[in-house]
Amino acid sequence: MFAPPKNKASMKNRIISSLTATGILGVLETSFIIAFVSLIFSSSCPDYFATAVALFLLGSCLISICITSFSSYPGTIPMIQDIPVVISGLIAMSLAEMMTGSDPQTLFANIFAAIALSTALTGISLVLLGHFKLGNLVRFIPYPVMGGFIAATGWLLLKGGLQVSTNTVFNIFNINAFLSQTNPAQLFCGVIFGIGLLLLKRFFPRKIFIMPGTILGCIFLFLVTAKLLGFSIAALHTQGWLLGPLPDHSLWKAIEFPDFKLINWKLIWTQAENIATIIILSVISLLLNSTGVELVVGKDLNMNQDLKVTGLTNMGVSLLGVPASYITLGKTTLAVKTGAKERSIGILLGFFLLIVLSAGGSFLSFFPKFIAGGLSLYIGLSMLWEWLVDVRKSIPKTDYAIILIILLIVEIVGFLEGIGMGILISIAIFVLRYSSINIIKNIGSSGYRVLRINSKYRCL
Repeated sequence: MFAPPKNKASMKNRIISSLTATGILGVLETSFIIAFVSLIFSSSCPDYFATAVALFLLGSCLISICITSFSSYPGTIPMIQDIPVVISGLIAMSLAEMMTGSDPQTLFANIFAAIALSTALTGISLVLLGHFKLGNLVRFIPYPVMGGFIAATGWLLLKGGLQVSTNTVFNIFNINAFLSQTNPAQLFCGVIFGIGLLLLKRFFPRKIFIMPGTILGCIFLFLVTAKLLGFSIAALHTQGWLLGPLPDHSLWKAIEFPDFKLINWKLIWTQAENIATIIILSVISLLLNSTGVELVVGKDLNMNQDLKVTGLTNMGVSLLGVPASYITLGKTTLAVKTGAKERSIGILLGFFLLIVLSAGGSFLSFFPKFIAGGLSLYIGLSMLWEWLVDVRKSIPKTDYAIILIILLIVEIVGFLEGIGMGILISIAIFVLRYSSINIIKNIGSSGYRVLRINSKYRCL
């Protein structure tokens, strides 16, 4: 006779957990979307910033609903990912340099086409991997190579965060020029926000409200301080403190598709290496994230099913010109910690983003640039700290050296070259290590011979 109250209490708890997780994830997702759009468009094509925000919000809405609805784990939280965004930012900067003097409409059309192509090809690759049941492919990637590509991604995100905060390209080989062209106050705010968020997350890793609370609190503190100092919103926009330009009306009206006649496919072809990098690293990252989620939830995922679902979704949203998207380890873990493990959480998150899209730029226009840049800075610092500091004493020196070499080559030459060199060095070290090992432990001298293979090397 007491079952109904328990069921009602259980249902009430699930609803509260789902709504709590939706609110937290919605604030984070919206913030990161703005940060990612800023990373790609704020410097290369600012005239289409509002259009990109609208397209990214719509794409993220569809991604969240579609992938969550058909993934093997019901509590999956997917989103536009940092790795494709970083490489897309490089593509946008490269096209902007090659198309100097072109009108914004033409530049936007080519950036849109390059990103859309990379997402569509990533989707096709994921579907093929899932179809041929190659979901365990990531297990054959050398550990230091994975660390190297994550660290290199973190470095590029750090550079992008500094650029978004100051609207100045950061070059480590010419720091004096960077410092002379930036607003010291904007640089200081972006760096302090990124480092502060990193420290808070490291000292309070289990506090799920830390990140959304810090973001909202800093926005409020910044606007109040600016008001007390006598700065109007218009003045903050003029001085480059706030994102934009964003319309006061619904962002639905900002959605605009490019004139495909303006696309120069020869220019797009020059980005073939960056597009290939997005495909390869997206596949690796998705499989790594899925493996991490398996550890968090304590159950195996059907990776081949998830590959196909994610691939088909990416093929669809590529029509919106958004970067590749897939399951996120951090956001999925956060949902688990709040007790939200059902498909409803991803679907509710999609509708949250739809509401943000409908509400328009009336409140997004108050988003400070240094927070958008600081979020990218925070992600980059987190990756660098994990793979340059945390693992330093837990892996062999040769593996750590490979991570550093990959990071250096990515900065000087390119992403794909860095990963390729890391794989070659790892293979060479593997061959040298194991070619010098004598796996025969004992040989008998009687009428028969007994060979004992050290259990450590039986896998060979």
